[in-house]
Amino acid sequence: MPELPTVEMIRRRLHGSAVGEVISSVLTTEDEIVFKDITHSEFANRITGKQITATYRKGKYIWLTTDDEKANISFHLGMTGALLYKSDWENNVEQPIEYDGVEPTTQWPPEKYKFVLQFSNEEEIAYVCTRRLGRILLFDSDPEKSKPINTMGFDPLLDMPTSEEFYESLHKRKCPIKSLLLNPKFSAGVGNWIADETLYQAQVHPQRYAQTINEEESERIRVALQEVVRTAVDRDAKLENYPDTWIVHCDTKKEYSIVGGNRIEHMIVGGRRATYCPDIQILDDVSMREIKKLKRQAKNRRKRKREEKKKSKRKKRKRSSSRKRKKRKRSRVSTTSSTESSYTSFSDEEYSE
Repeated sequence: MPELPTVEMIRRRLHGSAVGEVISSVLTTEDEIVFKDITHSEFANRITGKQITATYRKGKYIWLTTDDEKANISFHLGMTGALLYKSDWENNVEQPIEYDGVEPTTQWPPEKYKFVLQFSNEEEIAYVCTRRLGRILLFDSDPEKSKPINTMGFDPLLDMPTSEEFYESLHKRKCPIKSLLLNPKFSAGVGNWIADETLYQAQVHPQRYAQTINEEESERIRVALQEVVRTAVDRDAKLENYPDTWIVHCDTKKEYSIVGGNRIEHMIVGGRRATYCPDIQILDDVSMREIKKLKRQAKNRRKRKREEKKKSKRKKRKRSSSRKRKKRKRSRVSTTSSTESSYTSFSDEEYSE
């Protein structure tokens, strides 16, 4: 999935190509999954003829404002989405990021496109999403004040919190620091490799629980996160341009690698693969005890929830059985009354004869 530095580079090129231009026409293909809360035809109709006034980004979301305040285009690329330019496509220029299943050809529009914006300067920009994990939205108000963008946490490139704010936010969470960095409600746009690189540079173990991290470690994480993101953006978000000492270069298919003289290993944290150096990212005894304590507490919470669920099910079964017994009892009473009534009627007739 494109992470924050790559998405920022995509936004910068889009800004240079689209701002000030008028959308002369729009091509779309139907996709009820990728187009969110709007049909593809309505999307095309509402933005045709609009002039792009600015581009913005938060986390992995990009949005374009137009001269119509009720027609602001927003999207994220999902796992393998991309923005492709007709000028690149025609000249067989290497695409800025990989996308799944389509080789560069002279075909235009490209396969699997969801929309193609055709501009007054004759440039065309296609949004391609092969695996359909991206989303396209159209806002009729400020996107930054609307969901899902307004639910995101800080953006490390745009609005990094102060040392005090960052430390306080860590101590409100009860989860491994690696998992917290990946949570978009905490830090927008931070993906797997950025979280790994940040913790490696800060020398903090990915399994450390957020509330066990002291102020010094918190500041190292904050500084490292900002530095990793800024460096990646400054180097055009290209892997080959990143410092040789970064663990992003290690081979994740091997059991371990050597980067900068350090042994780099892998583990699973919160269901995600984590790359770390056991020699400098150490879990001390205090942290280990705290982790075990927190795990026991989490286990006990899960146990209580299971017991409460079982108790609730037993109550439901008991109420259901009680209702069934009452129903059968009413049925027997009704049958008995009906039988007695027929006997009485027969006797009356016999008597009358």
